[in-house]
Amino acid sequence: MTRETWLLQLTDKLRPLFKAAGFTLPGKIHVSCGWPTRRAVVASGKSRTLGQCFPTSASADGRVELFITPALADGLKVAETLVHELVHTLDNCKSGHGAAFGKRARAVGLCGKMTETVAAPPLADRLNALLETLPPYPHAVLDVTKGEKKQGTRLIKIMCVDCGWTARCTRQWIDEGLPTCACGGEIVEADAAPKRKKRKTAAPRSARAPLKRFSKAHR
Repeated sequence: MTRETWLLQLTDKLRPLFKAAGFTLPGKIHVSCGWPTRRAVVASGKSRTLGQCFPTSASADGRVELFITPALADGLKVAETLVHELVHTLDNCKSGHGAAFGKRARAVGLCGKMTETVAAPPLADRLNALLETLPPYPHAVLDVTKGEKKQGTRLIKIMCVDCGWTARCTRQWIDEGLPTCACGGEIVEADAAPKRKKRKTAAPRSARAPLKRFSKAHR
């Protein structure tokens, strides 16, 4: 059994849970084990992304696409992350982690901060029961941070992808999560930022057409 098959089978087993809470999961859902975003590969901590849901508009065949990080191999952790991502599918990822998402998440048994939900005890018991009906999750933890040379205290350049604002900070704060720029743009490591088009600058005076000199008679 592949990881994707396991995740899809668990998704089908979770449909009655959502139905009992008054929700119907989309019929077309694809679930994969893969890195959802760049923040999925940061050092273990609060800023690590464990899963991500992409709306139907992002998929060429109109499916909701879910990703569960390869950094998870524990069946219960994978299951509660999957439940979290399935909550996003209920409105095609429109409400983010706002009030509407929180109401639905709590209704199916999730608790805690809505960006970092965990299964409340009743849901954890139900998930463990479902996991008993499946073989062990066929995956071993993949930790890309192992073997990497530690950054130490060297300052790393960060920048806004929209306005080009730059600054420097330590790896510790990058891993904690970078803020949003004052202009509203995303702040990322400069090495990972998309290249911005250079603004055209005026040519030096020597390269321009010479200024016409007028005699007093023409002034």
